[in-house]
Amino acid sequence: MARHMRAAKDSQLVVEVLLEHAAAVILLKDAEKAKEIMDAVDELLQEISDKKFTNDVSRLSKIARIRGKISYYTGDLDGAQRWLRHAAKLLGIHQPITAVKIWWSTVRAMIRVRALRNSPLTRRPATDKTLEQGYCLSDLQWLYRETGNTSLAFLTTIQQMTKVTGRTCHLHQVVESYSALMKFCQIEHTKKKLETELFEICASRHMELSPSDLIMLASMYTDMAINHLNSGNLKKALSSSTGAYEVCDRLNNQDIGLVVSPVLACCLILTLRNDQFSEFLQRLRSFICYSDGRILRAWYYTFCMERILNGDYPLQSVQCCLDFATNYLRSLDAVTNEYVPRLFLAMTIAVWFSRKGRWSSAQVWFDYSELFEARIVSFLSLYALSRKIEVMLLSLNTCRVTKSHSALDQMKRQITRDKKYLISILVPISIGIVGAGCIIGMAYMARFCYRNERQIQIMKERVTQPQETNTDNIVLLDDSDDEF
Repeated sequence: MARHMRAAKDSQLVVEVLLEHAAAVILLKDAEKAKEIMDAVDELLQEISDKKFTNDVSRLSKIARIRGKISYYTGDLDGAQRWLRHAAKLLGIHQPITAVKIWWSTVRAMIRVRALRNSPLTRRPATDKTLEQGYCLSDLQWLYRETGNTSLAFLTTIQQMTKVTGRTCHLHQVVESYSALMKFCQIEHTKKKLETELFEICASRHMELSPSDLIMLASMYTDMAINHLNSGNLKKALSSSTGAYEVCDRLNNQDIGLVVSPVLACCLILTLRNDQFSEFLQRLRSFICYSDGRILRAWYYTFCMERILNGDYPLQSVQCCLDFATNYLRSLDAVTNEYVPRLFLAMTIAVWFSRKGRWSSAQVWFDYSELFEARIVSFLSLYALSRKIEVMLLSLNTCRVTKSHSALDQMKRQITRDKKYLISILVPISIGIVGAGCIIGMAYMARFCYRNERQIQIMKERVTQPQETNTDNIVLLDDSDDEF
């Protein structure tokens, strides 16, 4: 196509087409192909005599942005930042360097956003330059976030809000700006206000929503669900996670589905919605049949085991879950984000064997708790830790007959240590939540902690006053085992 347009001497149209082509190639992260296209664009610009076209600020900024992304995907982070900051400079976007100037620019931008939000004036339509400014700020924010520059990422987020607040911009930029700001927002009331505003805007302009906009909204719903779940607000957590999962299911987006699926499953379990939970697992099974995502598959088998532990009709047999878990946990290529599903799966199986009294098998799965110890603070990691404590309590109850006092004391110390860690995490989470969710979260925390305190106290009483126990049909831990 480019050759035919070049033959027709329509170089300006060729440049526009090639820029769109390069932008599409960058989305596929094919940096070498994008670089070839941009080299062709540079050659064409030298042939064009129309200075108004070649010196157009928006077009030059777009070229610089694409060059910046090419540098990023080829590993040149300094070059990526240099190109993107050059694009911002062309558009008149101030990007400070020193910490003091960054702070001062952030304060000024926040004041401007507040003034624009309170202004009674009608918003002006967006121009090509303001739209390009929005795209440039979005790319800068992405780069700063990827490189860990939080202060500049926050500044560009506020600067982007000034563009979408002061003008009637594309809905994609509005969704992107609101979503980015809510990730930085720590004030619950302000965050809820921004969520409400964004949903109202999307509802009034729903015909403009693109698949990428829906994905961002699903990601935001997922974050809301996690926050509600951490605060103990199960009703809102269920509503948010259901909305996010429906969007992911329709768009077949595995990345967000991977995050929201375990959250939705926990909500359905805790609200005792067994029929909906069964339907959810069946949909998840249909999805993983056509997917090679092993983490999502791990969550599926984990919650199949949870269903078995809760006494519900199993969608998969225990043997199927064991076969998958055996192969999955033996692979040593786990990355950090796989630690929680691996730990959760191993602990559910350890609980199942413990309840069966098959302690040698339970020990094998329990040992994974040391290998995949998850210090990521989340509801799911704490849920897995509670399963680990359950195994230890069951073991303590059984071993009171065969263990020495020193071994029992060591087991109790380990249980107490994990329980204290669980409480130390739950308390800051509950205190950090503002509003009614705080009260609910504290209530759940108090109930959970009291139940474990009481279980440990009962175990201590049984250890100090052992009773006659029929162990003919129970496989106990060997006396040589010092800890479980």
